[in-house]
Amino acid sequence: MAVSPRRSSALVPVAFVIMYVGFAFAVPPPPCTWWGDSSTFNGRPITCADTITARDPDGVWCGRQYACGDGKYAIHVYGDDPETSEDEGAVEGDTIAFYINGYKAEVVSGSAIWHSGVAHQLELAASSVSTACPSSSAGDEPLPARFGLSQNFPNPFNPTTNIEYQIPKSVDEELVIYDIFGRKVRTLVDREQPAGYYSITWNGRDDFGREVGAGIYLYRLRAGNFVDVRKMVRLR
Repeated sequence: MAVSPRRSSALVPVAFVIMYVGFAFAVPPPPCTWWGDSSTFNGRPITCADTITARDPDGVWCGRQYACGDGKYAIHVYGDDPETSEDEGAVEGDTIAFYINGYKAEVVSGSAIWHSGVAHQLELAASSVSTACPSSSAGDEPLPARFGLSQNFPNPFNPTTNIEYQIPKSVDEELVIYDIFGRKVRTLVDREQPAGYYSITWNGRDDFGREVGAGIYLYRLRAGNFVDVRKMVRLR
């Protein structure tokens, strides 16, 4: 349905920047990151058209990412937020199940044990004769169980970078980039979207089309009552 554009302040409240740079506030646990450089689907190296998804032992879908190509991928797998009553992801010590294009992947090498804030190398292999995702048709992708904002990639970057996020239900969203002083630089998203996984590219320009300078920038996703902020670095 049509959604009226919301007015956005050109300046982030001071508290927003202070909270970001380290003062105590409740945040979900950092995700666990897995990456690989020789993973396969149907015997060939995974490509940019292939999708990696992750599921915890309780059946919660807690990560999803397109492959990078040439057998390479990187995926953030989210943990459960202890501040909520919902089961939103993995907890320490969980064994994560991975799927490629909706088919169960076998672990070729590495560990699939979830640890908050840790990065693992994990090589995967799946084929279209593997077991399909539970409660889905072969090749279908599950909807996310929780809100999430991923670290941009690449980071640092010049001149473009990708920002990915996920929403479990249809809500009004705002994805905005600010400079380190809290001044709005660019609004990337300001609309209602259905549940799903999203990726958007920032070309390093502001709302007026001007190229921004090198430095530290913040990007904030606000989706319903969910708010998350991350830092990125623009190189010369």
